[in-house]
Amino acid sequence: MYGRSHFAKTGAAQQWYVRIRAVQTGHYQQSLQYRRQHLCLGIPVVVLSAVVGTAVFSTLNETETPIFVKIILGSTSILTAAIASLQTFLNYDSLSEKHLGAATKLSAIKKEIEEKTIVLTEDQEFTNFIEQVRLKWTSVTDEYPQISDKIWNRYCNQQIKGKFLDFEAVKATHNLKDQP
Repeated sequence: MYGRSHFAKTGAAQQWYVRIRAVQTGHYQQSLQYRRQHLCLGIPVVVLSAVVGTAVFSTLNETETPIFVKIILGSTSILTAAIASLQTFLNYDSLSEKHLGAATKLSAIKKEIEEKTIVLTEDQEFTNFIEQVRLKWTSVTDEYPQISDKIWNRYCNQQIKGKFLDFEAVKATHNLKDQP
């Protein structure tokens, strides 16, 4: 039979689960956003590079290329270089991978919480497990970038609101009485 302390601990684990799930969602969303931004810069670079390259070769055979064609080619070439530089500087692809890595690690922690809250019955085992989860979660937080405020407010807050368990509600649900 589970005692009061076990339900208090599993309640804490469930709160952590909700928070980890929210942060995991945030990291997935941040990864998708950076991936889209990477593509929004990368696709024009490829297209413009192809256009400039083709146009330069086609105008090489002509002896008198009109000045407006030269201006357009030069401007397009400069624009292509600027976008490519911006893409390199902003490094959206790498940021996307980092957020995806964080989401993947948080998913593993979340699954472990799901498993252990069902399997572990001894208070000491559960206490050790909670400590391991805290250390893993701290490691992910330290190793990976933070989620932007915009992503946090859009995705994470929605998942957390109203999801934290109140011990009194848990106690009432499981018909527990305060024990000395």
